[in-house]
Amino acid sequence: MAAASPGLATEAQVVRRRLQNRGTMRIRGLLVVLLLSIGCSDHGLVGPPSDQIQTPCANPARLLGQSDPQAPGYIVVYHDVVNGEQETARLAARYGFAPRFVYTHALQGFSSELAPSVVAAVRCEATVDYVAYDSRVSTAGSGSAW
Repeated sequence: MAAASPGLATEAQVVRRRLQNRGTMRIRGLLVVLLLSIGCSDHGLVGPPSDQIQTPCANPARLLGQSDPQAPGYIVVYHDVVNGEQETARLAARYGFAPRFVYTHALQGFSSELAPSVVAAVRCEATVDYVAYDSRVSTAGSGSAW
């Protein structure tokens, strides 16, 4: 086997870097979810008001957080094995919503403003791991919110 030229990575090094980058992206995504959870941690796991969102299934996906009028909408997260782009396109066509953003790197899912009936239906999809209310997040002492 010939030695690699200086400055050129071997195939093994390239594969190793790609795997590290993939792991880094997953960690970044988990940190985003963690930050969202921390922002909602005072409220814990909250079920929807029964008069607004009734799920048509026996075991709906979890609904996390609390509604925030300053950050309307939801973040829908799929199970790890689901292709976020394809599943979001399927659900958008089925339930008639437009995703605000589709997540495809650290986690698979989307964010969107959804009608209560759509939230109930999406929570019953087998591909959905959980749904979280969108929320504003700020860093301590920064005075700004994201």
